[in-house]
Amino acid sequence: MNVPMRRFLFSRVRLVLYDVDLATPPKLQEARLEARYDILSAATPEKHADLLGYLAARTVEQRFERGEDCYVAHVHDKVAAYGWVSYREAEIGELNKTMVVKPREAYLYDFVTRPEFRGQNFYPALLGRILKDLERRRYRRVYIFVLRENAASRRGVSKAGFRQFQVVTCLKILGFRFYLGMPAFFR
Repeated sequence: MNVPMRRFLFSRVRLVLYDVDLATPPKLQEARLEARYDILSAATPEKHADLLGYLAARTVEQRFERGEDCYVAHVHDKVAAYGWVSYREAEIGELNKTMVVKPREAYLYDFVTRPEFRGQNFYPALLGRILKDLERRRYRRVYIFVLRENAASRRGVSKAGFRQFQVVTCLKILGFRFYLGMPAFFR
């Protein structure tokens, strides 16, 4: 039986849901290499080229049109890591659901650390910079979701101060989806 047919018959995705209450923000983590951190948004089109080697131009454009920001860590003018922040609705592709982000809350997603910079603490350092910026802007709560099987990302998220609060399981059987542990902010 081929892989697409097997996935149609049965598949399982488990996401670990984490959050941070910014009333008590976590301690800032540092990367092991000196880095410069930037915030890219619709208002900074001159910096968008930094992302075009990693994401399709239309994807970047659509995310900025939705009002999302991209935080980037640079080492010697090379992108070492990046991640996105959504302030409204966010598509959770692994679940085929939409998360409704409340006012003064944010959802972090699509984090990438380039292979040559992995193991240098960039993920928790970038997460920490984002949390500090959101705290400064008076956000109250921040969410991030990680595939249960991704141990490295789960360690980085915990190191940055996030706490696990739920696991969501999506079972797909004969093309139908069934959810276990689905929080109320999904639709």
